[in-house]
Amino acid sequence: MNRSVIKSVVKKVLPAIAAAFIASCFTVGPAGAESLWRQAEEESAGQSIFSETKGHKIGDILTILIIENSTAVQKATTQNKKTSTIGAKAGTGPLSFIPNITSSTSGDFSGDGSTTRSGTITAKISARVTKIYPNGNLAIEGKRSIRINDEVQDITISGVARTLDITSDNTILSTFLADAHIKYKGNGVVGTVNRPGIIKRVSDWLF
Repeated sequence: MNRSVIKSVVKKVLPAIAAAFIASCFTVGPAGAESLWRQAEEESAGQSIFSETKGHKIGDILTILIIENSTAVQKATTQNKKTSTIGAKAGTGPLSFIPNITSSTSGDFSGDGSTTRSGTITAKISARVTKIYPNGNLAIEGKRSIRINDEVQDITISGVARTLDITSDNTILSTFLADAHIKYKGNGVVGTVNRPGIIKRVSDWLF
């Protein structure tokens, strides 16, 4: 075959082959595109620990992580100082036998006291949805009683939760609750030892 003919054929075929190769490299089929989209959605969803807003109904159960620290300090100082002076001039005439009299008294009182109370509670408790407000907020209440030997520990909690603060595993921190009421009470030997005696309580009541 003549060289000129070969060159002419190559010039016509080569561009078509190159175009087909480039098109095959940059084309993604419908199945591949759908797979990439799903993967992106899954990765995006995994970046947030909070679940999407979902419906709740009365009776649903949530898990509350109670992490509370509180400290209260009360101080009182009292100072009282009083001075009084009484004087009488000496008598004259028939009363000249009465001498000059001067008397003074003074008193000084001061006192101070302080009380410091601190408490820490960490617990995990389940609570039930008791009411759903028009804006979607949830009123919740929960209680738990634990008995270990002769010690009984009672924990009660109530408050209002936003659905946005509930994590994907149906858990919420106690610090996210509005109008939260948390009560922890222990009865038993330890509680009895920590309680002031009757004489101390009467003394505190009187003074």
